[in-house]
Amino acid sequence: MATKTKKRIFYFDELRALAIIFVVLCHACILFRPFRYETLSVSMPGIFYVLTHVAVPIFFMLSGALLLNRDYHGLSAFFKKRFSRILYPFLFWIPIAIIISLFILHNSYNDAFKTFFGINRWPWFVWTMMGIYLILPVVNSFVREYGMKGCEYFMIIWFVTIILNTFNHYPFYQLELSYFARFIGYLVLGYWLANKTVNISDRNMILFGFLMFFASISIDFYIFMKDIPKIETKYLSLFVVLASIGLFLMFKRYNNYCDSNPESLLGRAHSKIENGIIGKAVLSLSVCSYGMYLVNSLLYKIIDKVFHVNQLRLLPILFIGVLILSWLLVYVLSKIPVLDKFSGAG
Repeated sequence: MATKTKKRIFYFDELRALAIIFVVLCHACILFRPFRYETLSVSMPGIFYVLTHVAVPIFFMLSGALLLNRDYHGLSAFFKKRFSRILYPFLFWIPIAIIISLFILHNSYNDAFKTFFGINRWPWFVWTMMGIYLILPVVNSFVREYGMKGCEYFMIIWFVTIILNTFNHYPFYQLELSYFARFIGYLVLGYWLANKTVNISDRNMILFGFLMFFASISIDFYIFMKDIPKIETKYLSLFVVLASIGLFLMFKRYNNYCDSNPESLLGRAHSKIENGIIGKAVLSLSVCSYGMYLVNSLLYKIIDKVFHVNQLRLLPILFIGVLILSWLLVYVLSKIPVLDKFSGAG
């Protein structure tokens, strides 16, 4: 069993809550593809779609910040705790997803079966996370042995793979870098960002993080909008990595500033937010995020099949409705004995 964690870190919950909001928004925007860029209003689904690319990296980075450099007492205890956390909800919602695919969406048995393996996109994140959990004890031991210097060594090579992937030059048939590649690097990055101390003021770092986020997302959007060939714009793009770093830094250093200056206007406001109804909502969204990830796509599929959504003005209504409904479903399930472990809340 892993050592007990200390008091929840509020900016972790803030980031996770924002990430699940972005995921739900992303899935809403997908219903309005192909994206068009004739006017600003018509462009909004495409803009939001690119903006939300940081959601999945943030989830991975938070996993690294929370799970690396910890003393796990035995592999069996680690796997029992981590895999049960993602498998029970997955195995609960997958049969429901298959039933929806067959009897509401009227897909073929072959397409419905593909749902289990994430071939039609929906649960790909679950399978990716399970693969990461398999290698996580190895990476954890590496981080415990070599500390922050080890993280920096790992990240240097990972950034090389990200740059190569971004510009479609992935030479692993000649130079084997795959052990450092893909999503595992986000976990190391998240741990490093959460624990690295940099002698720059919080205000300057917040500004730096914002500029990095805004500039990187803007470049990513331009490439996506122009459909520039052979340049990656999704989760393993250099620009999405940099945008995710900027967002992480903004939240971390803003919270640091408020904690260090509790009597300042921002400090007092942040304290009221954290300890008030907004803070409770942030915590609830954070706790329910995994279940909401599993549920929201199913709701969108049903809504799109029944109502054939194609009017752009319905985007905010659709997004807010699915966000609240998926949140409510997971929250209610989490309060029911036995079903709570299948809810995806935790």
